[in-house]
Amino acid sequence: MSSEALKRKAIHICGNVHGSPLQPAVFRIVRTLNLKGWMRPQVSGFDLELEGDESTLVAFEKRMLAMQKRHGWSISLQSQWVAFQGDTSFENLAPLPQVDEGCWLPPDRTPCPDCVAEMLNPHQRRFFYPYTSCTECGPRYSWARQGLMDRLQTILSEYVPCEQCQAEANQSRDRRFLYPLNVCATCGPRLTLQDAGGRPRFHHREALIQAAACLDRGQVLVVEEPHGYQLVAIARSSSAIKRIRSILGQPHQPAMLLVATPDAADTFCDMHPQERAWMQAPDAPLIRMRRREGRFSLSGELSPSCAFLDVGLPASGVMHLLMHLLDLPLAAFPAGPGFCSYACSPGEVNKVFGGQVDGFLASNLSVLRQTTRSLIWRVCGFKQVLRQGFGMVQSKRSCPGHHNRSWPWGGVLWGDSPKQCVTVSFWGKPWMALRRKPVWMLFWMSWVTSSKEGNPQWIITLWTRMSRNWGSNMHVPPRDPVRWSITIWLM
Repeated sequence: MSSEALKRKAIHICGNVHGSPLQPAVFRIVRTLNLKGWMRPQVSGFDLELEGDESTLVAFEKRMLAMQKRHGWSISLQSQWVAFQGDTSFENLAPLPQVDEGCWLPPDRTPCPDCVAEMLNPHQRRFFYPYTSCTECGPRYSWARQGLMDRLQTILSEYVPCEQCQAEANQSRDRRFLYPLNVCATCGPRLTLQDAGGRPRFHHREALIQAAACLDRGQVLVVEEPHGYQLVAIARSSSAIKRIRSILGQPHQPAMLLVATPDAADTFCDMHPQERAWMQAPDAPLIRMRRREGRFSLSGELSPSCAFLDVGLPASGVMHLLMHLLDLPLAAFPAGPGFCSYACSPGEVNKVFGGQVDGFLASNLSVLRQTTRSLIWRVCGFKQVLRQGFGMVQSKRSCPGHHNRSWPWGGVLWGDSPKQCVTVSFWGKPWMALRRKPVWMLFWMSWVTSSKEGNPQWIITLWTRMSRNWGSNMHVPPRDPVRWSITIWLM
């Protein structure tokens, strides 16, 4: 075909898709259509410049839109014709130095079925390796130092991929094609089981086996996951759970009940089909469900003050492998900001909990951002989010230097540290002072408690937003209730 019939198009794919299957999918479509040009990641998505005849370039955009619907990607395509340059191949270019205009942080995802099967297959080289992941799953928000999912800009920057991992990343038919966080037991982080004093005892696969044995004996361990540290015990051991509550000073806080499958959750709770589907979502939320009567295999200390349990599947490879070894439900309590800093190393955790627990199952990585598990509740057939955390991050976060910072959903900027929050919504009548003009109104009241040092410990905020046309007579009560929300900010 003559060069006069060829055209060049600049396309910007805007969306929170770094580290997702989108980049490999684009590469395969380009190869199939025999287009030339380049692709480069940037803070808000990907930039492409492609050359080919007009019909082929239009076909590329149609395929991308079809793939967007099939995978549910939240992306938008912006394109324009540019001057033809005559490229002879298609290349994946390195990102340019970032400017201070914000960065995108994709959410963490639980291990996909393929990666779980790989971890449990003794014939695979990643057998029992807890940091197995691919473009469909694994840590994103927890390991990214900046928005671009480039290996040098993540917590894995010091780990050089081995030849086999690099070959997988270069193979276009592999599910880890162009995946920047590809690691294995040879070139990636490794687990170590430490005793109560922080001295290393077992490593790698043996660390998981011995940790499961400790839990089965009723002991308490601090387990490091990519998104944070958890105090873990067997869910049937009341003495171990009481011990964790004593360490954390949380006598009534519901524990996370971790089960291996939704069927296991159904044996302990009254589970609706909707809740089963929510539990198996990639963001792995906890589901608050009513406990079945007469299930005495679980400790009453899991939720001592109510008849509900916060139940979920394991959210990381470490928990998947522990539960596979035990075949028992686990009780987990997050070691939150009240005990460990937002970003902390295993050494810091040893100083906090050393001598109080029976061991530490940790890697040689630090935790960049501690994030609690999201919690949802089924109310009248609808999903009510009670706590937003793991798997539910905002699309955009500003880079340092911006005053208007945004953090993961469920967080608030207080000073320089993001804090966790819980929001509960309900319907009720509005107050008389608010029965006025038919305009949008935002109302809030806050109660702040302070510690001995004068720092706020928590804030309770009661707020609502209304747009009811109630008329000019404020003495006429509105017929429709108003949605009120209570937000508790944990300092």
